[in-house]
Amino acid sequence: MGEEEKKYSSGNVRISEDVIVSIISLEIQEIDGASISPASAKDITDLLSKKGVKRGVRVNMDGDTVSADIGIDVDYGVNIPQLALHIQQKVKNAIESMTNLNVGMLNISVVNVEEKKEKKGE
Repeated sequence: MGEEEKKYSSGNVRISEDVIVSIISLEIQEIDGASISPASAKDITDLLSKKGVKRGVRVNMDGDTVSADIGIDVDYGVNIPQLALHIQQKVKNAIESMTNLNVGMLNISVVNVEEKKEKKGE
């Protein structure tokens, strides 16, 4: 577990959970109003005992189906349900188009609400 392997006529392709975590992290960086929450103390404990918990993201691969628990921090004033739905859609599309894996559940947990940060150059 921890990697999904697909057989093709020219060989095998293995996709690790770390690749899925990277895709999720990169997609969320592109979304205004949200960021991956730093790992909590519970996540750090899980890191020592399990794979797939990094940067506030926990990934589970079951066959060719990927599920993830994503902890995010949101900017004060954003519509949280709308933002969570946008994250789910964007992450699902990215994972499916880049890996040809199916996406099951994408659970979004809002961990913290932060004062809106100004971007560099503003």
